[in-house]
Amino acid sequence: MQFPAIVIVPAQSNNVVADVTRLMEPYDFARTVPPRKEYVPQDELDYLLEVYGPYGLHRDNVEAVVAELEEDTGFECGHDEGGFWYMTTDNPQGKWDGWMLQSLQTDSWPATAALPERLNPAAIVTPDGIWYDLEARWDMSDEQKEALRARAAERLAQYPSHLAVLLHCHS
Repeated sequence: MQFPAIVIVPAQSNNVVADVTRLMEPYDFARTVPPRKEYVPQDELDYLLEVYGPYGLHRDNVEAVVAELEEDTGFECGHDEGGFWYMTTDNPQGKWDGWMLQSLQTDSWPATAALPERLNPAAIVTPDGIWYDLEARWDMSDEQKEALRARAAERLAQYPSHLAVLLHCHS
């Protein structure tokens, strides 16, 4: 999926691209984080049991389910009072797997200026590194687009001495 995102950087930045890169880095899907336990969502567990049930896999055979999860995912898996889990180093904050700044001259503007026409940003990243999901969708009505643009303009207006930089992201 492709989506537009705006990153807000100080207008006096000596290296806008470096600032954008630093602010986007925590949200890279490929960024590994320390191992953590993630519980298997119920719908995924139900699917596993549906697929392997005819071959004798049953929910009450915890050791067999854990073994099948390990074989299926390639991760260390287990079971505790919270349910079935796996260990992962995937970035839980991941939002993108690639982004592009086409032109700093044409894809940046003072943050308090009007948004470019027909731009419906999916997210804004503020100078403090917080990702704000604006919940943009491809099938929004005109009223929803206006509301989204108003939310974006309100967020951008909080940074009068900054630039808004448009990125084309992929996830």
